[in-house]
Amino acid sequence: MAVTEPGEESAFIFCIGASHKSAPVGLREALHLSAEKLSVALPKVRTQFQLSELAALSTCNRCEVYGVTRTPVTPAQMLEIYLAIQEAGHPQNTVKPAATDIRSSTYLLMEAEAIRHIFRVAASLDSLVVGETQITSQFKGAMAAAAEMQTTGPILGRLTQEALAAAKKIRTHTAIGRRSVSISSAAIDLAKRVFGDLSQHRFLMIGAGEMASVASRHIVTYNPKSLTVANRTMERAESLTREMGFGVAASLENLFQLLCECDVVICASGAPGYIITSDLMRRVQATRSQRQMFMIDIALPRDIDPACGEFEDVYLFDIDDLQQVVDKNIEERQAAAAEGETLISQGVQSFEKWLNTLTIKPALQQFRAYIDDIIARESGRSLEKDILQSLNDKQKTAITAMLSAISGRICGDAGQQMKNISEAGNGRAAAELLQKLFSDSLSAKLRQGPRGGES
Repeated sequence: MAVTEPGEESAFIFCIGASHKSAPVGLREALHLSAEKLSVALPKVRTQFQLSELAALSTCNRCEVYGVTRTPVTPAQMLEIYLAIQEAGHPQNTVKPAATDIRSSTYLLMEAEAIRHIFRVAASLDSLVVGETQITSQFKGAMAAAAEMQTTGPILGRLTQEALAAAKKIRTHTAIGRRSVSISSAAIDLAKRVFGDLSQHRFLMIGAGEMASVASRHIVTYNPKSLTVANRTMERAESLTREMGFGVAASLENLFQLLCECDVVICASGAPGYIITSDLMRRVQATRSQRQMFMIDIALPRDIDPACGEFEDVYLFDIDDLQQVVDKNIEERQAAAAEGETLISQGVQSFEKWLNTLTIKPALQQFRAYIDDIIARESGRSLEKDILQSLNDKQKTAITAMLSAISGRICGDAGQQMKNISEAGNGRAAAELLQKLFSDSLSAKLRQGPRGGES
């Protein structure tokens, strides 16, 4: 299915998704789609629904779908697309969330609302931790992946560029850039709030990816008693400890012993299921002599079975619990966020102007074709009349050139007026009116043949 080129036809942008604002962590976990699953789902669903463009962003806090269509879509159609992506992304042997749960937890946005939302997501103004940097790179990566799959084109491509440019401007020109906090660092802040002095405690980090790396580096700033980085691939764990110049690497094969020895566990792996089960924790707690264990699960899907939190002396927190940490500093970030919203508005306005110019191009092309057809038909008919038979070829060429110049001037003036209307935000309505007034007339004339009603 060919990607729509700019100016070919109207483009309607939509967004449907669920985030930390609309869905609990359990549902977000079920909705989460890995890059591998999206590589299967996006091309299939784009072809199935004949969408111009399609992309998706799936993180620990949101699973959103961005699309472009040639005609407006209804809420029911948007939901159908979202459900189809979930169906295509999850193997038949996995438990998928119920459609009723998805309907009650998703938001559906069209055109201006969708565009603004995408800008806010890229700039981290819609994040659990406002100003955190990870979402911007996740958004960039998701859109790059969709482009590589050839499910996106000029519309989402331009939208991505403008959204990332606005995000960079916000981080450069507002206090959000200087006070940025990630989910990983919020997890460490939560541990500090519980224990106070972290230098007397032993940390176990499960995972060695981006979130684990950020969290580990925050831990190191508090000079912990020890830090162990455990990962399925020892090379990655060793690489992280080597980069930090602190901590030791370990294999998850020794997880039981590692849990017996630590005070604080932070999980941020990309495992598809629970790494720490309730059965494992039961055996661990039996050896710890009532020593407290503080566990923070910032992975999605979750690494720790929620049932582990029911054990005595085990304090388990997940991503949603970090909201309490975030709320503490929300007031000092509100001013910076307000400045960011102003910059978002400017970016959205710039993108919408560009999008409106795409809408009016086909209408102007059809209008020019209508005028040129009239000039060609009427000049040809007039020059055949007896009264003009005395004109030589040079004179006839001059008359034709004059009529062509008149046609160009009319279309040029119409184009400028359409541009002004478009920049005022009414381009689509004006384009539809122009097409209705003239393109239908042109089609009728073409059907009649070259000489009025003669064929």
